[in-house]
Amino acid sequence: MMERIPEPIRPLLAEYIKLITTMLSGWVDAVYIQGSIALDAFNERSSDVDFLTLVGRQATESEMELLREIHRRLEHKYARWPLEGSYLPWSDVGETGSAISPHPNYHEGLLKRDERAGVNAISWWILKNRGITLMGAAADKLALNVDWDTLLIEMKQNLNTY
Repeated sequence: MMERIPEPIRPLLAEYIKLITTMLSGWVDAVYIQGSIALDAFNERSSDVDFLTLVGRQATESEMELLREIHRRLEHKYARWPLEGSYLPWSDVGETGSAISPHPNYHEGLLKRDERAGVNAISWWILKNRGITLMGAAADKLALNVDWDTLLIEMKQNLNTY
């Protein structure tokens, strides 16, 4: 799958995988790329790197500190392409809105512990149909379905907020 990832982004993602598998061994189960990279629309000058990491359980305080350290390192070394994404438990795969449990989310340089943002029907559709698997179960094999009417509503809302 790395062939679908733009060459300049590959070192960032390789280091991300290395850091989370060494510093957070046993917590992270799967890592996916979605957003512009998955849609073959990455722009080196303006795109970020959208990820979704699936975990076995909620993060402890010490794991949150390690996540902060991982993101600090990556942002310092690869500031041009910020990582943006969520750390969701498996039980939330396919869920949207208030059905998603509070989870860590990294956005605009901040790691927040109890977010419900960052994942919606659009995210799930992209993941299932175009997602790039960096680690874990293949994205297209995940047991999730996206309701087409919900997807259309969220796409319209998304377009109207940009």
